[in-house]
Amino acid sequence: MCSWFPLLVERSRERVCLNNSSNSQSLIKVTDLTSYRLNVLTTSKKAAFTLAEILITLGVIGIVAAMTIPNLVQNYEKKLLQVQLKKVYSELSQINQLFAIDHNGENMCEFDQYSNTYYDSNGHIQYRSRLPEEFAKYLKKGTVANLSSGRTKMMDGNIFPLASFGYYFDDGKYTDMQGRFYYFEFSNAETNKCPIITVDINGLKKPDKMGYDVFAFRPTIDGRLIPLGNKNANPSDNIMNNESAVDTCKYELNARNNGFGCAYFAVNDISPEDETKSYWKNFLK
Repeated sequence: MCSWFPLLVERSRERVCLNNSSNSQSLIKVTDLTSYRLNVLTTSKKAAFTLAEILITLGVIGIVAAMTIPNLVQNYEKKLLQVQLKKVYSELSQINQLFAIDHNGENMCEFDQYSNTYYDSNGHIQYRSRLPEEFAKYLKKGTVANLSSGRTKMMDGNIFPLASFGYYFDDGKYTDMQGRFYYFEFSNAETNKCPIITVDINGLKKPDKMGYDVFAFRPTIDGRLIPLGNKNANPSDNIMNNESAVDTCKYELNARNNGFGCAYFAVNDISPEDETKSYWKNFLK
């Protein structure tokens, strides 16, 4: 751009102006200055989206987000539960081994459970197992959990009735410093003294549902810890109150122990409907 001075010579449609530069002065010829200015104004315009185009783009983004974000959140929650379950299973297995070491080789199935006795309101002698209290010593800051019925759901989403809750969760309830809950059930003690340990792996967080965040395990007489539901396991290891936990991991099942057999499939990430598919990705809704 030149600085215009009185020194301005016009020849036909041409103009000559003096460029005032610190280094040198030179003459610049501009042909048809009017056209030159119009070209500068035209080429200096910036390309921009119209309001309609912006609104359409935002609408498409919103639709895509509405379709994908819920699935992403659900997949994240499932993955988190899977990690929590593996951690609980690992910790329970370690406790099971340490228990036997600390009790002269007696595992949780061989432990003298019923050495504590008391009399009920009718004057009848009752036996209270010492195992849950002894087990709680291996939990980090394990304390008694004052939990009532009405919070844990079966696989089909229905809440366990009071009678069923007392059937499976009432022989000892403890919590650890992470807020996880451990329920004890001593069923068929005359044939199998190994307790069923049901764990709510994320504590008070929802959904409090069998097969989702609540899973059942059992120590065995040979010192292992198994997740319930494996049809190839010793049949007595899956028995709870005269009912088998095998084939109880189903959404549509009219049984009070519905969901207790999901632990085996969840731990091994196998769908109970199709063993070639994933429990967490394909089976869990």
